[in-house]
Amino acid sequence: MYQYRITRLVKIINSDTLVVDLDLGFKLQTQVAIKLNGVEVPDLDLLSDDDPEVTLRKNIVSWFKWAPRPWIVQVTKAGRTWTGDVFDRDGNVLANALDAPVPLPPSEAETQVIKFDGVPQAITPLQD
Repeated sequence: MYQYRITRLVKIINSDTLVVDLDLGFKLQTQVAIKLNGVEVPDLDLLSDDDPEVTLRKNIVSWFKWAPRPWIVQVTKAGRTWTGDVFDRDGNVLANALDAPVPLPPSEAETQVIKFDGVPQAITPLQD
């Protein structure tokens, strides 16, 4: 198992493989394709208007845009393929960030609309 610092995200292939520039130390750099552990290419849903693979790619680019540097990749080589996990400075894993559930807005059954005179409507959770 090896650890390297990622200097740049070059491109995304199939939503589960990244091409990155790695800093090998001693002023040496290389470009390598790394298959991400824990990230699977989503199936195309022909009944949906949204392409899940495009959404996944946008989330990966967003993670690299906002994750604190330096980014570290921990890789192993299986045959001719490099596989690994990408971490940010705080130890957050890219694959875990992509699996985080998106909070949904509360349904009408869970909220209650309260009207006040002269004040805009406020929505608050129901009290038990």
